[in-house]
Order: sequence, then C-alpha cells, then structure tokens
Amino acid sequence: MARRPGARGTALSDFMQYLRANLSTKVGWLEVAPLPCWEGLGVEERQGVVRGLVEQVEAEARTRGTPVMGAQAVRSQHPPTRPEHLERSPRPLGQASSRQALKQLRELYHVFVAAFREAATRWRLGDFSAPFPLFSFPPRFVPGRIAQIL
Repeated sequence: MARRPGARGTALSDFMQYLRANLSTKVGWLEVAPLPCWEGLGVEERQGVVRGLVEQVEAEARTRGTPVMGAQAVRSQHPPTRPEHLERSPRPLGQASSRQALKQLRELYHVFVAAFREAATRWRLGDFSAPFPLFSFPPRFVPGRIAQIL
C-alpha cells in the first residue's frame, strides 16, 4: 500500500519497508531469547529487572540534567535518518590498553615527529643522505627547486 509523502507509520514498519526496498537479501525471522543470566527468571521477573534498569538510567539522566527521550519519541524516529545535531569531539592522539601504554605511545610519537622534522630540514638544505625515521617518507623530489637551492 502506497503512503502519501510525509505520512509515517510505526518506526518498525518504516524500517522493514526500508529494508525491503534497499536490500537484495530476504528478511527472515529473529528468535528472541532471554539473556543467559536471566534464563532462570520468569517473564514478570525479567520485566521487573528491566524496569529497574530503565528507572536507574532515568534517575542518572535527571541528576545530570540530560533529558530522556522516552519510548514514544524513540518509536517515532525513522531508523535510516541521521541525527540533526552530532556532538563533535577532538580526535584522540592514540588508543591503547592502559594509560601507561598511551603515555608511551605519545612519547614515541613526539620522538618520531622530532626526528622527521630534523631529517626534512636537512633534506631541504640539500643533504639527501639525511636518515628518515622508519616508516616515514622523505619529502617529494622537485628538480627545479633543488637547482635553486644548489
């Protein structure tokens, strides 16, 4: 059944329609089972645990002053659309398994950059035997510029 532009059904039906229109694979059924740690609980007990978790998240959001969207607002969203406002943050200098490893990575990176800059300066001055750090490349060779330097 065709809908008029701008008309929306439930988020799930919109998402299923999107999948059917844009995927060449068939949509199958997904069996939903309780989490392994909740298998021994009955349906009402699981619902109570989930309700408690939701209340805990909402309480944390209230203490931070962050509004919670709510079930109706979440259902009214169209899954394939991008958010209107994205929070931007600076790119990290690196990723590591511990603070000590990250500190060491940053120190090594700063040593690498200093060695590269020194070698690049020597290269620009005409010393083409200047050793560049491992896994780096010297600046590109421009013959006309070399003639001007020499």
